[in-house]
This record gives sequence, C-alpha cells and structure tokens, in this order.
Amino acid sequence: LLPALFAVTHARIALAIAGQCADLQITDTVSVASYEQIAVAKSGALLGLPLELALIASGASEWQPQARLAAHSFAIGYQIIDDIDDIERDANKGGPAAALNILLVLKTTGDNDQALSNARGMALRHLSKAAKAAELLPMRSGGLMRELALRLSARI
Repeated sequence: LLPALFAVTHARIALAIAGQCADLQITDTVSVASYEQIAVAKSGALLGLPLELALIASGASEWQPQARLAAHSFAIGYQIIDDIDDIERDANKGGPAAALNILLVLKTTGDNDQALSNARGMALRHLSKAAKAAELLPMRSGGLMRELALRLSARI
C-alpha cells in the first residue's frame, strides 16, 4: 500500500502548493469559477487527504473520488464563510486578499446588492453537497466532515 499512499500524498501536496501559488499570483479580481478552483486546490486537496489515505489503507480506494468530492465542496463552503467573516479586513488590505474574497468577486461581477445573500447561498449549497458526499463514504469515514459541514451551515 505504501506506493499508493505516497503517490496520493504527493499529488495532494503538489495541488495544495499550486493552489497557494495561484492565490499569491492574483493581481486583479477573479471569476467565481477561478475562486472555486483555487479554494479546492489550496484547501480541498489537504482536507481530503486523510480520508483518501484511510480509504486506501482500508482497501476501499474506489471511494477516493467520493472523498475528494466531499472535501472539495467543504473547502469552497468553508472559504466562503471565512471570506464573509473577513470582508472588512480583506477590503481594507486591497490587492490579492481582496481579489480572492467571494464578496468582492461577486460585487465585481455585477452582484453588488446581493453579494452577501448570494455568497451565503453558495456556501450552503457547497456545504450541503459536502455533507451528503461525506455521509455516503463507507465505514462512517466521512462522519466528521459531515458534522463540520452541518455545523458551518448552521452559522450562516
């Protein structure tokens, strides 16, 4: 199992590094799709890694795509909530921090009046998707991620 465990670890760390680099290279606002891709890369890759490793080690590697789906959705939902909490700090900083805040992304794409409401709706959709995907994982391996997704949803 070691080669498979090392390969997944390497791939997820490389994705997280690429996501962080993409985040640091932003000089202007991004699209919602780019925002989600960066959130998945820099956070989702490492959030899903423990689940993927456990699934491989337990002989259930066929569930890895489901674990990635749960982790990626969770990462986007979490990042949106973090951005809502940090909007004042990010807006005051300007630059890359502001460019990758979902509220500012939505405002620059024309959703100025509804940005907060739309961001909350996006977060709820992603967290719901994460909870459902995590619940389907075998041996209750996604239980903690499901619980965290539901707790974050309740904060919105």
